[in-house]
Amino acid sequence: MDEKSAEPQVVFRRFHSRQEPESRISHRKHTIGVALVIIILYLGSGGGIRLAHSWYAKDSAHSNGTLFSSSPQVDLRFDWSALEPSTDLEYSPCFHEFYCARLDVPLNWNSTKDNKFVLAIIKKPADVDVTHPNYGGVVLFNPGGPAASGVDFIRRYGGPLDRILNNGDKHYDLLSWDPRGVGDTTPVIHGLANLARHDYDQKVVDLAGLTEHEETFNRFYDMKGLYGKFVSASLSSHSEDHPVQFLGTTNVVRDMVHIIEKHGQWRETAAEKILAMQRKAGQQFNKIQIQAIRQQVAYQEDAEMLQYWGGSYGTVLGQTFASMYPEKYAGELRNMLGGARAIMKNFTMECAAAGPARCEFASSSSSPADTLTHKWRELFSEIHKYPITDVIKANPVYVTSILVKGIIFSGWFTGWYGYKAAGDVMHNLALRNASFFSSPADSSACGDSDLTAFDMTIATSGVFCNDGEKRRSRDEYKEYIDSVDKELTDWGSFWALTNPSCQYWPTIEESPSWRYAGLFGTRTTANPILVVSQTLDPVTSLIYAQDAAKRFSAQLVEVQGIGHTSFGYPSICAMKELKRYLDTGKVSSDYTYCSASVKPFQTIDEVIEMTEKMAMEDRYILASALRIAGDWPPGSPAISVVKEKTALPGREAGDWWVDRDISSIGALVHAQYYA
Repeated sequence: MDEKSAEPQVVFRRFHSRQEPESRISHRKHTIGVALVIIILYLGSGGGIRLAHSWYAKDSAHSNGTLFSSSPQVDLRFDWSALEPSTDLEYSPCFHEFYCARLDVPLNWNSTKDNKFVLAIIKKPADVDVTHPNYGGVVLFNPGGPAASGVDFIRRYGGPLDRILNNGDKHYDLLSWDPRGVGDTTPVIHGLANLARHDYDQKVVDLAGLTEHEETFNRFYDMKGLYGKFVSASLSSHSEDHPVQFLGTTNVVRDMVHIIEKHGQWRETAAEKILAMQRKAGQQFNKIQIQAIRQQVAYQEDAEMLQYWGGSYGTVLGQTFASMYPEKYAGELRNMLGGARAIMKNFTMECAAAGPARCEFASSSSSPADTLTHKWRELFSEIHKYPITDVIKANPVYVTSILVKGIIFSGWFTGWYGYKAAGDVMHNLALRNASFFSSPADSSACGDSDLTAFDMTIATSGVFCNDGEKRRSRDEYKEYIDSVDKELTDWGSFWALTNPSCQYWPTIEESPSWRYAGLFGTRTTANPILVVSQTLDPVTSLIYAQDAAKRFSAQLVEVQGIGHTSFGYPSICAMKELKRYLDTGKVSSDYTYCSASVKPFQTIDEVIEMTEKMAMEDRYILASALRIAGDWPPGSPAISVVKEKTALPGREAGDWWVDRDISSIGALVHAQYYA
């Protein structure tokens, strides 16, 4: 990959600011720049679109079972309904190595009514207690979406993130939550019934690839507007405030303020538990030590600081928080269209250089990258006219250009595994191999016709449409699609599919949703922001990260890899910079270039062999980064395409390939969570 290619992302440390109530309740829209970022990042968690492969994994947090009543054991069952909601953070052990809580927040932050959202919160504890001098506080995570589950994120990636961030002087609690309308946060906002949603998704996908035809476009526009009609009908039949009206970025930012304030209260209480245990055990600190500890952990009312790592749409949350509450900003890690075309060009170059042995698509042509690019366009032109059809194991297979683009794009979104997946996909497209694109029938779509617990599309659209004012007319939406097609010749129809449209959604005047109306980046944060980005990002190109860094006077780390967010392309350098930033508030320079630690078509066996020559610290970092990349984002069809070739070793190859053993955490850490 070109030495100058690197991707953007962002990180925040502590910062802090109080906003006057009047400015909080303003109903003016976000700036155009931020609204644009939200639109572009919509794909982040799939948006409920289903193609031949699943776009996202089902939220495994909805599992049945019993609540743990003692110290954590090896048990992955957890029943959220057995955990009482609370106005404070009252944790119970969950999912073997985590602690969970349900926190009440107001449905409407600008109302005195008692209606609530109850946030599902998960924490992977640091391996030191809050009284320890190396305790670095709590880091909040939001993986994006805007309908991605933070609970699922920490369950999946908390182990390797713990290895990366808690390897050194400072040790952090890692916390995330399911935002309003998402996952196990209640009330659940019901969307379309399961079978109806599956049918809806398939119709939208089929129509999206044919929007150049007026009749097909009109059908596509009307189908995209059905969610707006569904929500409007629900609101008209609802006598009180409807939860869907209070989805949106500003409300979630205010929830974040509440979480860090409640963590400050929990921290102070936890320290008193530790001191009481020490007294009981006859190991009491002297008065000076006790005074120092209490000063260190004291709750600072309305002055607690945020440490935050946001990816994709999570960076919009970070920018909004930093603009509304700059004095509360301790630090954020943030990820920042046009990237798809650049990645396609880079892919064909790397594929041609790797050759057929590593990139199967290279066998489709005997000459270099420019010929592969020509072959690429030729194949997509052919499948657009003549989709691949077949019957595999009694299941019909219907492969369109939009479906193939979806799989390839998900790979580029993923990161390192994306080029390998694209090579396999394009090779099988050239062969018109229907069996490669087939997948088992989705029985979940037929299993229950009732309303399901979590409709990702309505949660995503709720944020997008409540945040922005634009309700595009039919002509305006057609003009938008045509302009994207002109700018991104190969990807315009794909963006038409992934971009939520808000026609028929309640207008700003009809909704009490709270929107931040101020400017972005005009106020100085208590600590500088860190932006981190890949050089080649298919969703938001590097220029967006550079613009955000300039607007917030932030530091920027450019990772010379591909993918959306820095989770998918391993870079030891980048992970060390993130760790240094959280520990000290600084990185190597205002603009830091970090090389990727793996090459686009390098095999996993070659990478494993490479780790054997590394320093121990670097082994832990790279192994953890690879474990995240191998499952990022959850349910990516690109990962399934190369799954057989990417199995990582276990403990037999070194304990850096597995999570830290929970039994290694001291008793004092667990004692903080019990009465």
